[in-house]
Amino acid sequence: MSKKFSTRRYIWLVLLLSIFLPLSPLPGNVPAANADSTTNLTQNSAVNIPITAKLVDIEPAATEIANDPSAQIIKYRFNDVMDYAHVKLAIYFSNGFFRTFEANLAKNVKFYEKDTGTPVNLPNKVTVGMLDNGSLSSRTWADGTQRGYMEITDWYFWQIRARAPLGLNLKSQALQPNTTYVIEIGPDFELNNGLKLGKTYSFEFTTRGKDAQAITLPTKTTATTTPPKTGNGTPNDAGRLSDISGHWAEAGTKQLVAAGIMSGYQDNTFKPDNSITRAEFCTVMVKAFKLEDRTGAGVNFADTVNHWAKDSIATAAALGIVHGVDGNNFAPDAPVTREQMALMIYQAEKMFPLSGGQEYSDMARISGWAREAVNTVSAQEIMSGYPDHSFRPQALVSRAEAAAVIVKLSAQ
Repeated sequence: MSKKFSTRRYIWLVLLLSIFLPLSPLPGNVPAANADSTTNLTQNSAVNIPITAKLVDIEPAATEIANDPSAQIIKYRFNDVMDYAHVKLAIYFSNGFFRTFEANLAKNVKFYEKDTGTPVNLPNKVTVGMLDNGSLSSRTWADGTQRGYMEITDWYFWQIRARAPLGLNLKSQALQPNTTYVIEIGPDFELNNGLKLGKTYSFEFTTRGKDAQAITLPTKTTATTTPPKTGNGTPNDAGRLSDISGHWAEAGTKQLVAAGIMSGYQDNTFKPDNSITRAEFCTVMVKAFKLEDRTGAGVNFADTVNHWAKDSIATAAALGIVHGVDGNNFAPDAPVTREQMALMIYQAEKMFPLSGGQEYSDMARISGWAREAVNTVSAQEIMSGYPDHSFRPQALVSRAEAAAVIVKLSAQ
């Protein structure tokens, strides 16, 4: 009798425990992330753990420039500028997405010009698709192995375990030189196994102009030991320039070259449509405004110690005309943007803040630190906008534009 009573009591105890204690999932119920997985995550909804795909790599190198948890957006900028006619990059995620590739490009990937918001309209036609059995055709990978490959005109995907690239190899068209573009991948970007990114990833890059020398963006700086241009700034130098005849900035360019404020290249070109670097524009301002040498003021940057423009940079920095990109670096060989030029002019001229400048269509894109300067130089008609009423604050300044602005300032 006591045996039966003990067994019955044990059964009741087990029942009570099953009612009042929550069930725990067994180990291994959450599928591991890999590029070929097609597991449907809804079967594990009881686990109640939010699972999203991950960004695992970017090629070429990029730097995170913003991370806003409240807006669920992370922004990156590629460190080096890219050839406007041969853009190549890859964004790697933790899971494969070839089955959703075409739909993702249509719904969840945006490609546009940063300043104007103008979309880059690519054909997005499947040029190398899936086989009849749902797998991918094989191509030889860089290491010699055969891997699944899919291509949608300019975009591509390689089947690599746990490292799936959304690649761009631009072939159908060239982009505009000296322009910043953005690739934006939305939170609903879906992978083969049902995972979604869950947040927006933004990647921006700037294109290099025709025949431009390699330049570097502010996030990655280099030092240059010799100036990129030659010439003593004599009238003969201005007369020898072979590529400014008929250019809209021809007169101003010749005036500055003759005055020794700007100069041409060894091949007797001026390259008026190439971007101008921070070091070059700094040097032009020091010469144009005949600024007093302040190299002994103790304002030095780690990346300008051996730079050809170190004295001009030190002088301009000591006078508060220019500032570093961080506490120790100036990024002398990075291109100047329009809003940066506006601020440099504003500070060099010690302008009184003015309102009443042109109301640009992209005012919201102007950085907070540059708005007062942009308003003032616009009100004084030193800088102006484009025919579409935009200012394009992050657009790069060409050598011709820099020359035109300096000429306007000298005339005031």
